[in-house]
Amino acid sequence: MKSRIFIGCCIFFLLLEFGCRNGNPIASNIQPITLTIEDVSCTEVWLKISVDNVTHPAVTLERNTTIIDTLFMVAADTTIVDTSVKAGQTYCYTARLLNSSFKSTVRARTLDSTSNAINWYADTLGTQGLVRDVWVFDKNSALAVGQILLNNTNGQADMENPYGIARWNGQNWQLQKIYDNNNQIIPELRGIFSFNGVDIWLADGGVYHWDGISSKMSASYSRISLIGGVDNGQSINKLWGTSSYNLYGVGDKGMIAHYNGSSWQKMESGTTVDLNDIFGLDANHIWAIGTMSDGNGTVILSFDGMAWKSLYQGNYYGFNSVWTNQSTWLYISGDSGPYQFNLKTKSFIKLSTPSQDAMYCVRATGLNDVFFSGQNKEITNYNGSTWKLYTDVQALITTDAWWLSVKPTNDFVAVGGGYYMGSNFAPIVLRGYR
Repeated sequence: MKSRIFIGCCIFFLLLEFGCRNGNPIASNIQPITLTIEDVSCTEVWLKISVDNVTHPAVTLERNTTIIDTLFMVAADTTIVDTSVKAGQTYCYTARLLNSSFKSTVRARTLDSTSNAINWYADTLGTQGLVRDVWVFDKNSALAVGQILLNNTNGQADMENPYGIARWNGQNWQLQKIYDNNNQIIPELRGIFSFNGVDIWLADGGVYHWDGISSKMSASYSRISLIGGVDNGQSINKLWGTSSYNLYGVGDKGMIAHYNGSSWQKMESGTTVDLNDIFGLDANHIWAIGTMSDGNGTVILSFDGMAWKSLYQGNYYGFNSVWTNQSTWLYISGDSGPYQFNLKTKSFIKLSTPSQDAMYCVRATGLNDVFFSGQNKEITNYNGSTWKLYTDVQALITTDAWWLSVKPTNDFVAVGGGYYMGSNFAPIVLRGYR
């Protein structure tokens, strides 16, 4: 009998010792209050408080035994954002029902900040053209797509022989002409999305599937079938997907299409705004963003696995690109700068960055490693705590440059665009080594 009592006491004290679990509340059969971690960054912790009865008078929220908020529950669920945290720290949170013994405790660790030290190198790929998109497999394998022209024997840009792809092999860039099934050269590519080195999808208004080796691509979705034989201005310019059996394309005049592995289907977007980018977390969390060609109207769309719906329609100027890795915030680049969009409150926050000009692309490896690229040779990085403007990039090029795309990995960053050469752009790629 004594041994049973001893074992029971041991179990009880072990439960007390490990009561603060990372993101998981202590639960009993009846739990009138639950605290969960929705998301963390370097400087924020998102917590959701849930109660089974909204008539409870009040709830206190503690961080490491210090009360940081007291709130009256007017709904079953309430989200609180703690912004008074530091990078790389562990915090214990407890939500308590006042005038009762009920509580729920979780532990959250904020992300570590990353280094934003990068060595940059600039590579001019031709005498005229633009790099519109980039893809990185690793530091010795990357692709840049767009239009790349070399000079002909007369010293002029050879418009008859455009290159659509440049491949980085760790030593140099190799230019490649790309042809369709009818042996017609594809003059310019606008977007790239890859699942691996032999499963590559490219957009030029229509969509092509490429094995990464041959000089010909199969037309997965031609421009003619896209527009139904009538030029209504629709196109596919950017791609995103979870696999080659679940691929999405967006483009001009509100165009959205889906590929299921065997056929493409147009999807109802509910807008005629030019959609400039698409990004997602999974098959049920996808976002598209765009702006009118005159810059006077912008949209944010979301897809829940069933249908596209509008999250925002308004006059924020020139949305160009979107990225996220969680369901609470979107990072947005635009002609008026970089923003965050709160998916819960449908509100914007203008980010205070060192950049001064339009931002054309946003991509990241995580919330502690976000890159914006844009006009006037500007590239900025947020490492989770601080912003850095790469002034050394601006020093590499003597004329103005527009960075239309950026793709970071843990040890390598590729940036594509063009710089002014007289009245035209010259295609250029930046290589960044961490």
